Amino acid sequence: MWVDSEIGKGSQFHFTVQLGLACDKRKNDEMLPEHFRNLRVLIAAENPELGLILENILGKFCTEIKQASSIYDALEKIKERSEPI
Repeated sequence: MWVDSEIGKGSQFHFTVQLGLACDKRKNDEMLPEHFRNLRVLIAAENPELGLILENILGKFCTEIKQASSIYDALEKIKERSEPI
């Protein structure tokens, strides 16, 4: 571990980590219980960045993800669907 520092500019911290391989190499869908597979999800997030983060995480497990910019937008999307989300 080391640090580079300049007065008036700030500091940069450096470190090296040696990591091994993960033990469990199964696919995400193999690790999930059956009732969590192929979910349809509606994300209602007023913060667009949060919505994208959730979509990236959930996209590994869900077959359909919809975004809504507010709770009111989410309610409209639910009303428009013929199938449950």
